[in-house]
Amino acid sequence: MSLKAARRRRHQRPPTSWRTQTPLSAPEWWVVFALAGIGVIAGPILDLTQPAPDSLSAVIDAVFCVAFVVAARWPWAGLLVYAVALAVSFPYHEQAVVLSAIALSACVIVRVGSIRTIAGLVALIAGGVATVAATAQSTYGLNVLVGVPFVALISSVIGASLRIALGRARTLTAELQRRIQTEQEIRAEERQLISDELHDDIAHDLTVISTYISVLEQDQEEGIDPATRALAMSVLGDTTRKVLDDIRLIMQQGTAIDEQPMRALTAAFDDARRELATANLRVEVEGDPGDERVGRLVSATLSRTLREAVTNVLKHHGQSPIRIGLSVVDDIVCFDVTNTLPDVQTPTEPGFGTIRISERITRLGGSCVIGPDGDSWVVSIRIPRHSQL
Repeated sequence: MSLKAARRRRHQRPPTSWRTQTPLSAPEWWVVFALAGIGVIAGPILDLTQPAPDSLSAVIDAVFCVAFVVAARWPWAGLLVYAVALAVSFPYHEQAVVLSAIALSACVIVRVGSIRTIAGLVALIAGGVATVAATAQSTYGLNVLVGVPFVALISSVIGASLRIALGRARTLTAELQRRIQTEQEIRAEERQLISDELHDDIAHDLTVISTYISVLEQDQEEGIDPATRALAMSVLGDTTRKVLDDIRLIMQQGTAIDEQPMRALTAAFDDARRELATANLRVEVEGDPGDERVGRLVSATLSRTLREAVTNVLKHHGQSPIRIGLSVVDDIVCFDVTNTLPDVQTPTEPGFGTIRISERITRLGGSCVIGPDGDSWVVSIRIPRHSQL
């Protein structure tokens, strides 16, 4: 994932929906069990200790406490239990008790249920209240008509408040986790970009230094042309200073690819000629590295590719010449580096730089072929000239 995509995702927040059931949290379950337990124990005791004990009322209280727990876990099952209890209550004239229990249970049903479940609760309470109000005598029906909806409303407000609060807490928790994950991905991407910088610049410069040291060692053993020795000493000093400058630059600048100062492809071609010539390798260049048709990002990518190719040539090369070609065909930039492999070859696997070049070219929508072709090693890049990350 790119840095831009990661930063865009940081501002996305998960939606909270009433369309699906929202389970109770652990603390809420403890409250539900505590209330149900108190009801199961205290309700029957109060009913049975009255001057005229009512065993039916004690059973109803116990059933409603169990139904309260069931509704908290399976809202539709709880509604079914309440609907059956309401239908059975009419012959025993316990409609008000059942409706009151349903109204109190509205708290957990609104808290955990979906919109359909809540609609079923409203329909059950409205139907029960309307039936009782229409069939009851004197003020009994009026009390039910006013009292039960009021209790249901208060209970529903409590349940909705708990649901909104917990939903908000879960949303913030999920957002925090995504932010942490996004920050980790951004840091990993930045570390990878720093690794690329170190590999593309520092490792290349160290390879050049190693090559020039070999030239000077050869001078001590066999003697070489004074001009070549002077050039090697000059380039060795320049490259050593450049290593220090590159390290400071990497530590100071931002690491996003699209925010970095781009290395000019022309300068990369000049460095390649100079470094390969110092290693007594002849270079043949075709094309214009300053072609304005090549986009800035593509130019920077090809500069890195050329530095990696020169590094590999300095490590493993056969006879001259090394051929570097750049051309633009329609909207495609064609870039090729070819060098002869040494007579004695050892099995090679793609290195870090080769892998990262392939990944970078792929991200820009291009194609990359790096590997042996007969007795030569070929780096062949085809990339749209106006590629964007």
